[in-house]
Amino acid sequence: MAQDNQDLIQLEKKLLDREEKLEEENKKLQELKEKYQEKLEKVSGLTPEQAKKELFDQVELNEAKAVAKIIKEREDEAKATADKKAQEILMDSMRFGAVNYIANIQFQLSKSPTKILKAASLVKKVAISALLNKPPE
Repeated sequence: MAQDNQDLIQLEKKLLDREEKLEEENKKLQELKEKYQEKLEKVSGLTPEQAKKELFDQVELNEAKAVAKIIKEREDEAKATADKKAQEILMDSMRFGAVNYIANIQFQLSKSPTKILKAASLVKKVAISALLNKPPE
């Protein structure tokens, strides 16, 4: 039993020695960390708060540029879609308007037989233009 107590006491001493060594090493590491921090501050000329602010400002600027780029892309997409839709609407109105226009021309020209050939040519041009989605010339 006495042997067990001595073994426990020696083990406790070893543990205490290890703990002291670890505390000393931790203290040395903390000192090294502080020295490196001071060196970094001297080299950069910034305190930790200033460096943090600089970093946040840079991140904010980069994110603002990214957001502006996304907004510009969306605006361009919306404009392209609107232009395409406007062209479709215009062509549809021309196509349907051409039908009414042709009928009106035919009615008016039926009163004058000499102009029927000229009107047929005009009607043909308008119809072809409407089918090809081009404005009549």
